[in-house]
Amino acid sequence: MRKEIIITLIFQSIMSFLLSNSLPIKLIKPDSLFIGTRFKLEVKIPKEENFVIQSPKRVDSEKVDLIKSEFKLEKNVYKYLLTLAVFDTGKVDVPSIYFYQTSEKEGSSTNKSKIDSLKTQSFSVFVLNSLTLEDSTLKDIKPPLPYYLKLKDYLFPIFLIIILNILYMVITGLIQKRKLSKIYNEPVDNRPAWQIAMEMLVLLQKQKLLEKNDWIEYHYQLSLVIRLFLEKQFGVKAVEMTTAEIRDSIDPFFQKRKELLELLSFCDMIKFAKYIPPLTRSQFYEKWLETYILEFKPISLETSESEGDKHD
Repeated sequence: MRKEIIITLIFQSIMSFLLSNSLPIKLIKPDSLFIGTRFKLEVKIPKEENFVIQSPKRVDSEKVDLIKSEFKLEKNVYKYLLTLAVFDTGKVDVPSIYFYQTSEKEGSSTNKSKIDSLKTQSFSVFVLNSLTLEDSTLKDIKPPLPYYLKLKDYLFPIFLIIILNILYMVITGLIQKRKLSKIYNEPVDNRPAWQIAMEMLVLLQKQKLLEKNDWIEYHYQLSLVIRLFLEKQFGVKAVEMTTAEIRDSIDPFFQKRKELLELLSFCDMIKFAKYIPPLTRSQFYEKWLETYILEFKPISLETSESEGDKHD
C-alpha cells in the first residue's frame, strides 16, 4: 500500500512539473467548429534579455494545420496569435505546439548558441461534420428598404437617350447623304429610250452569242433590252419585275402588248427552263424587237438620214 502511494505521489509530481513548464494558452473559437473552420490560439511568452523566440512552423498532427502565426510585444511579453484549422470530425486532440528559444553564452573565446524548446499545453476540440437543423432552417428575409431616386437618377437616362437619338440621326443622315451623292454623281443618260435600246441591241448583235451557242446569255440580254426600253419609254419598272408582274402592270389595250409578253416568256423559257429553240426563231424575235424599237424613232431623223445617204 505504501508503494502505491509513493508511486502516485511521484507521478503527480512529474505531471505538475511538466505542466508547470507548459506555456499558458487561450482558445479563441466559435461556438461550433466544422471541417476547415479556422480558430485562434493565444500564447503568451515572457520576454528575456539575450533570448530570441522562433515562431512555430507547423503542428505535429495530420489532422490539424497551422495556417498563420502572428505576434506582438506587450509589456515585456510576446503575445502570439496562432490560426489553426482542423480537418477531421469528432473529438480531435491538438498536441503541444513548440516554440524555440535561442540564447548566447558569453565568457569564452567563441560564442556558442543554446536552443531551448517551449511548448503549449495540449487540448482537444470537437468538430461537427454538418450544419445543425437550426442553422439550416429557412428564416424570413428582411424586406428591402425603400430607395428614393434623386434628380440625377432621372436626368442620366434621359440624357443618355437623347445622345443615342442624336447619334442615330447623325449616322442615318451620313448614310443617306452618301447614297444621294452616289446617285447624283452617276452620269445621267438623257438620250431617248429607243436610242439607248438600239445601242444595247447592236452591242448584243456584235457579240455573236448565238454562233457561240451561248443561249442563256443571249436571251438574258435580249430580255434586258426590252425591259429597259419599257422602263425608259413608258415608266414601267420592268427591269425589277418578273414577266407576270409586267403583264399585270401593262394596260390590256397597250400597243403590241401580246407580242412583247410573248417575247419575254420566250426568253424566260431559255433562261430558266434551259430550253434550246430553233436558231431562226431567236433571229426572228431579234429582228422583230429591232423593228419595234425603231418605230419610236422620230420621222425627222429618218428623213435627214435618208437625205444624207443620197448626198453621199
